[in-house]
Parts: sequence; structure tokens; C-alpha cells
Amino acid sequence: MLSWLQPFPADPVLVAAAAAGFAAVGSFLGAAQARLGAAIDGESTYAGTSFWTGRSICPACRTALTVRDLVPVVSWLALGSRCRHCGAPVPVDYAAIEAGSVAAFFLAFWIG
Repeated sequence: MLSWLQPFPADPVLVAAAAAGFAAVGSFLGAAQARLGAAIDGESTYAGTSFWTGRSICPACRTALTVRDLVPVVSWLALGSRCRHCGAPVPVDYAAIEAGSVAAFFLAFWIG
């Protein structure tokens, strides 16, 4: 077998950093999906906010979310899929998109 096809040892820190990066990309995609979906549906939830630089908010109470509210998948699980401020349910879409992004990374990493 060709030597370049052999599995290579991976640095666990590098793999963890890449997985975290993919989780962040998934978080961005989840926010984009929510903002664009609201705009298409004519909702005013994110009206007047920039798609690229607007702060993430709770759609129910419109409170700006902090860093600890935005850790991909972990925050959603730790808060019981609810807003820390008002207790409104946070849709599973956010966590699913973030987890799917990380799963895509690990699948690509495993395939090689």
C-alpha cells in the first residue's frame, strides 16, 4: 500500500481546535438561518440589525446574549434549551446545526 495513504497520527489539540472552529461555523449558520428565515417570513425580530455584525438576541425577550449563552451546543444543553433571561424555549435547530457542523468535520477527518 502506498505510504501516503496510511493513517497519520493526529495532534489531539489540533483536532479539538478544528472541531471548535467547525462548531463556531455551525453557530454562525444557525444564526444566519434564524435571521434570514425571519426576514423571509416578514417578522420584525431582527429588523434593523446587520446580518454580519448584529448581536445575537433571544427572539422572545430580545435580550442580547452573552458569550456564555453562545457556546455551541454546550450552552443549549446547560440551559435546558431555554433562554437564560426569560425562560423561553430555544429551538433545537440551533444545536442541531452546530452539532451537524462538528459531525461533518469528524466525518471528513475520519475519511481522510
